[in-house]
Amino acid sequence: LALDLYHRSRTTAEAELGPQHPDVLAMVSAEGAALFKLERHADAVALLGPGLASAERVAGPSSDLAASFLTNLGLAQQQLEHLAEARAAFERSYAIHARHGSDSLGAGTLDLDLAFLLLDTGELGPARSHTERAVAIFGKVLGPAHPDLATARSRAETARSGRFDRSSAVASAS
Repeated sequence: LALDLYHRSRTTAEAELGPQHPDVLAMVSAEGAALFKLERHADAVALLGPGLASAERVAGPSSDLAASFLTNLGLAQQQLEHLAEARAAFERSYAIHARHGSDSLGAGTLDLDLAFLLLDTGELGPARSHTERAVAIFGKVLGPAHPDLATARSRAETARSGRFDRSSAVASAS
């Protein structure tokens, strides 16, 4: 139902504003995120890849809109086990968010996304760095009782212990 609403809203906006309008492109990114949540990862990649190219043309390759596409694309690619592509997407998005300051919520979220990917590839040292940075950012920005801080702490513990089970991690990310 939600995906149908995303699609209908986007179709209506495309008819009124044109497919290259930044608001329409933001809807494309949101629809891609919805496809990811529904575990339709290949469909998400098929929508987000061309959407990213449009966002880069319209808003620029270092725009917040491009960062949104890159993050959503990275998440879908990771689930398809296209890990190199996912990492490149996350790292580009992280660089865009970092210009807002290394303590931004977006940077903290991407720290977690990168940590998850690095745990997936067995790169525990870099995963530790990203999870510890996410814990610090979330603690500062969200406060000590926020559930995202608990998630960051859990991933930090996983990175410290060196024990990572992809199947349970994927289930907890959904």
